[in-house]
Amino acid sequence: MTGSWFLRSLFEILKYAFAKAVKDPDFVNVINRMGGSSVVYLDRVQMNKYVDEMFLKFGEIIEALKAKEAKDQNSGPMEKGDSFWNMQQLGQMS
Repeated sequence: MTGSWFLRSLFEILKYAFAKAVKDPDFVNVINRMGGSSVVYLDRVQMNKYVDEMFLKFGEIIEALKAKEAKDQNSGPMEKGDSFWNMQQLGQMS
């Protein structure tokens, strides 16, 4: 019983500490100086939603790239302007 109480308490302490840290101007400045992207705190529910959305988005991109690659392999040599990474040919995926 005490082990699960300890873990829940530790989780709450860490959750609070991370939420507080990302609002601290000194922390944000350090991350910005290191070339990091914007600092955003996501709780467990928000992070799960974000990961699920990114998984779907990148899954669609990967499938489109696989289809393009298969098409390119079956259509002979690439022509000028063809590019594996040309997202216009893959369609707008945002």
